[in-house]
Amino acid sequence: MIYREVPALIESIRAGHGPVLIEAQVVRIDPHSSSDDHRKYRCVEDLESCVGHDPLLYVENQLLETGALTQSDIDRLRHEIRAEVDAAADWADGQPEPNGRDLLGHIYAAGSPEAVSQAPRYLSREPVALIDAINHGLREEMARNPRTICGAKTSQIRKAEYSK
Repeated sequence: MIYREVPALIESIRAGHGPVLIEAQVVRIDPHSSSDDHRKYRCVEDLESCVGHDPLLYVENQLLETGALTQSDIDRLRHEIRAEVDAAADWADGQPEPNGRDLLGHIYAAGSPEAVSQAPRYLSREPVALIDAINHGLREEMARNPRTICGAKTSQIRKAEYSK
């Protein structure tokens, strides 16, 4: 679908007809993070049905069926990708621990009102799981900025914009 639709959209943009929004719906097979157990809020049927809609396996099967790649090509690519990811993870693990001095350094765009230097605020002196920290931050930002939208469908965004 995207392969058929996107070239025409690119041509439209290049012809000066303005920007476009591509909304693609892809199944999420795995949890959001290692600290998230999606079995708490997703039923077994939903999780099992996602496996049959895995976009990576779909593309892999298409490449095999059309003869664009062989199984050995796919195996080689998987090996190369795993090696690249492992090397990137090893590099990241070898970096120094964050020191907190530049904690807010890349949060806001330069020149934005929010970029005014502020001391970081810590809501807890105890360690918090990453997913909890993310949720705290999202709640705080949504309370501070009513235009913040998280996980809304395009139609909901349009309704919110038009209702103002």
